[in-house]
Amino acid sequence: MKRLDLIARGNIGEVVGGSGESSGRISAQNSSGDIYIYNLTGAKQKLNTTILHDGVSKKHFICIQNDGNESDAFNVQGTKENSLFSVKYLNGTTNVTAAMVAGTFNTSTLAHGESLILKAAITAKTPLVGQKRKFSIQATSAADSAAADKGLIKATSN
Repeated sequence: MKRLDLIARGNIGEVVGGSGESSGRISAQNSSGDIYIYNLTGAKQKLNTTILHDGVSKKHFICIQNDGNESDAFNVQGTKENSLFSVKYLNGTTNVTAAMVAGTFNTSTLAHGESLILKAAITAKTPLVGQKRKFSIQATSAADSAAADKGLIKATSN
């Protein structure tokens, strides 16, 4: 069975001044703490974040996890920037924004239970408070296009 789970989260800890690394997570957990939410709408897989217009990016961690019983690689696509917010997608320290936005970023082969952590560094470009942007991240199995999952980062400027 091909399954993957898309989880986005920030480091545990305080976010100073609303900038830096987020402390939320996209996903829902069952009572044992396992993640078993799979859909293409982002339902129950949303992270709400407030981003100050201070020129500092807020980093959100995206975990692409192979929940299938076979090794697989995944194609990952993310929302592009707009006039209100910029976004930079990173794989480690490598900027993969162009590939993520074009839908051409592929993970290496991940064994069952193995994951890859990506970062989405979001910056508010607008000085207006309360502006919103949804950043959608979708991962799709290379072996089975029906195995896909989507998470959302809902950014609000402050």
